[in-house]
Amino acid sequence: MEGACLANADAMSHIEHVPSLLYLAYIHHDMGIDEGQTWVKTKLQRSWQKLREDVQDFVKDKYEAALKVL
Repeated sequence: MEGACLANADAMSHIEHVPSLLYLAYIHHDMGIDEGQTWVKTKLQRSWQKLREDVQDFVKDKYEAALKVL
C-alpha cells in the first residue's frame, strides 16, 4: 500500500511540475526541441498510466493542459 501511494505521488509530481521535466530534457539531457518535447510527453503519459483512477480525476485538468501545450 505504501508503494502504491509513493508511485501515485511521484506520478502526480510529474504532472504538476512540467517545467521541471522540461528543464531535465533541455538542460540536463541537452535534448533538441522535438526530442525534448517527445520525451516530456512520453514521461507524462507513463506517469498518467501509473495513477489510480481516483487520483487521475484529481489531476486530469493539469494533465490535459500539459499535453495541449506540448
